[in-house]
Amino acid sequence: MSSSRIRIPTPAELAQCLNLLRKEETPSAEDWARIAQWTRFDPRLAEEWLTTLGRHWKILSPVLIREANLKQHTPAVMGLLLEQFRIFLCPKRDRALFKLWSAVVLHRTPKAQGEGFLIGVLPFAGNAVREGAEKPAVYYKKWGFLGQEVFVNKFALKQKQLQRTTLGPDERKLILIELFEKNRKITVKDYLEACHGLISRRVAQMDLETMPGVQAEGRTRNCSFSKLPPLISPKSKL
Repeated sequence: MSSSRIRIPTPAELAQCLNLLRKEETPSAEDWARIAQWTRFDPRLAEEWLTTLGRHWKILSPVLIREANLKQHTPAVMGLLLEQFRIFLCPKRDRALFKLWSAVVLHRTPKAQGEGFLIGVLPFAGNAVREGAEKPAVYYKKWGFLGQEVFVNKFALKQKQLQRTTLGPDERKLILIELFEKNRKITVKDYLEACHGLISRRVAQMDLETMPGVQAEGRTRNCSFSKLPPLISPKSKL
């Protein structure tokens, strides 16, 4: 890390970065690394960074990107962004090649220290911050960050081919426990909404069907699930 303090970009600098990414020319390795750091201050910049990466990564030197990234304050930012690109945006035919490319970029990249990814964006102690801290998505945990935000166009995320499960089993179990604490019955749709689109419908259905102490009511796609009352032992005092 080149500095013990994160430099906060000005609004003008963020706007310049957006304009740079929208040009046809390929940004330099230094620009890719610098702008990656500043995506923490503006989700729009993160979305643009990922979109632009899709047009240029095949002609970028992973060695030069790695060298520039390791000079930044928090190199793990690059890891999280590349992970999101791989999961949500990389075409299936390119995934094997991208995996090799990103492995070079991220070789010996240190992880973050359990900090929130976005800076100055979400309300302090708000629901989004709490959810990200208690139930971080797998790619956030992998790189030492807290959070759930996906920096991909929200309409695109609703497309079936982009639906991915990026919450781990422990985080999903916690969400289900909280849902049943607040509701006698829930549906797959309720569960999907509580997960903010971070799991697929298939996984949501399987989680509910296999959760101990839960029974399905109905046989249709829109069936509900209810928590069974605890069994009372004959020796228990009423």
